[in-house]
Amino acid sequence: MSNQVSRLMVELAVNRAIDDIASGNMRRELRKLVDYGRHFSTGTFPHDLFTLLLTMLSEKDHPYFAVAERAIAQVDRRYVTDFEINLGYESMSLGAGALRHCHDETGCWLPWILGLDPAKCRPDLLTLPMEKGVKSFILLSRDPNPVLVSAFCHAAPRAAFFLAAPDAAFTEKLLSALRMNTNLCYIPVRRDGTFVSGTRFRQFLLPYTPCRILDEKAAKALMAEDDLWAPGDPEAFCLSFFADKRVSDEVRKAFDDFLIDRRLHPTQPLIPLEVGMDILGVERVMARDPSAAFSVPDEYDLSAFMLPGPGGSLDLEFLL
Repeated sequence: MSNQVSRLMVELAVNRAIDDIASGNMRRELRKLVDYGRHFSTGTFPHDLFTLLLTMLSEKDHPYFAVAERAIAQVDRRYVTDFEINLGYESMSLGAGALRHCHDETGCWLPWILGLDPAKCRPDLLTLPMEKGVKSFILLSRDPNPVLVSAFCHAAPRAAFFLAAPDAAFTEKLLSALRMNTNLCYIPVRRDGTFVSGTRFRQFLLPYTPCRILDEKAAKALMAEDDLWAPGDPEAFCLSFFADKRVSDEVRKAFDDFLIDRRLHPTQPLIPLEVGMDILGVERVMARDPSAAFSVPDEYDLSAFMLPGPGGSLDLEFLL
């Protein structure tokens, strides 16, 4: 009951803040919204993240204000009060506490996010990981079936789902069929960065983050050019990258450091992510252990899921 009341308070606070942002001083109200997030966070990771954002937003013309303006204009508020709260509150706050409890009992760090193929998994299999604190899932499909995808979203309304698929797969027909799943965010995937689906996501006011698969040459080029804009989608406010298996450890680390620096000291109004690095980084902050690695207790059957991290089977590259 206490979690339900807290959830309701979070939703009310976020909705009021969005109304105030739309009608008042955007910069002031955005800082207030971030402060709400810090107030309602229940773990060290979200609290520290919101504190860092508040520090950044103390700068008058920080690029993240432009990011927020794009996000408010491009995404329907229903996805903020469902997907974003599921990700930030249910998964990274409440879920993190449950994962630490699971570790105390089993000695294993379950991943905070799991991958699955909606054509090869069943919605009822979400029950075990969710009971243990996993509240985020990536659905991976070369040709998404909207009925199967929706079945997972409806089975776990308090979970945050991502749908990763080839950029060209996100047709107007598919997005129209999926648009009522307000706990779903979309990840169009390409190698060359010339994304074509952005206008369709913005047409339906859906949250999305284009993801570019990088080989070593592409990673080096991005660092040299210091320009992260997606060539085919300059309106995106959040961009993801995924270094493929052929990228050397040296270049991978350099690229990860480059993206971290661009997040902390942005030169463009967008948020860059590296899928592999950030999934593992969130886990280690949740665990309060910089060396924490994903592992599954023998008594838990998670064979239907793809595990992230080194040696895991969660790989966006297979979509292309």
